[in-house]
Amino acid sequence: MASPVAKEFSGAVLISRHGKPLYTHSRGFAGTDRKTAIRPDHQFIPGSIS
Repeated sequence: MASPVAKEFSGAVLISRHGKPLYTHSRGFAGTDRKTAIRPDHQFIPGSIS
């Protein structure tokens, strides 16, 4: 059975140096409804990757 998880990146990236943003980019959708696009200022619930 195929996985329902998208194979492309979906999220936001912020790279900063000394507190100043050097690069911001967002891609994908905020929820499974796939109607709300992620913006660079989107707030995410903290999680962990291990």
